[in-house]
Amino acid sequence: MAGEELNDPRLLHVLSRSRHSLEQVGAEPNTQAWVKSCASTEPGTDKLLRLLEEHVSEPSFLHSLESARAESEAAGQPDPTPPAGGGDQAPPHSHALQADWWELKPDGDFASVSEDTGDYVVVEHADAVAAMSHFIAAYIVTLPEAASCDSRQLQKALAETIQELRKGRVRRLLDWGRTIYRAVAVSYGAFSAYTNPWLAKAVLTALLTAVRMLAGLVVL
Repeated sequence: MAGEELNDPRLLHVLSRSRHSLEQVGAEPNTQAWVKSCASTEPGTDKLLRLLEEHVSEPSFLHSLESARAESEAAGQPDPTPPAGGGDQAPPHSHALQADWWELKPDGDFASVSEDTGDYVVVEHADAVAAMSHFIAAYIVTLPEAASCDSRQLQKALAETIQELRKGRVRRLLDWGRTIYRAVAVSYGAFSAYTNPWLAKAVLTALLTAVRMLAGLVVL
């Protein structure tokens, strides 16, 4: 599995469009450390999912979904056919979706993060939460399953899905990296217990991608 790439042109397309804004938010003071702490500890993951649930439930997020839909329609859908050959012909950021990219690997940064999120608990980092939420919205609206939902329905389903993820098996977000890779590549099997399996998978896929960018865990 190592070295294989996940063929998700929609995610790559959204990542290409959103890269600059994610990098800007990630450069803000303490954002990288806060995001790493949230994604790699149980208390941090619970806190992050709670903040995301609150954010996507706000009336203003409805506008984010509608804007994301308009941008997606204007940008058009990416070519679902992977490029022939490889090497220089690989799509931009394709290495970001390799199996190894999703692995949580111990290093100096993670070794210094304790289960207690400590000082980071008092810092809400609203910009980081908003950036993750907007990236999730931008990805979800590109999926065929979202076409049958209007923006209000999608907002409600999204908030409910994040709540289910928080109450379900997602303890440490980055531990789901390998599961997400396999599930996206194979089936919805790992998410069959959720009300909307496709949405649970999509939320975790987009959230992990945004987290890796904001935390500076990948250089694109």
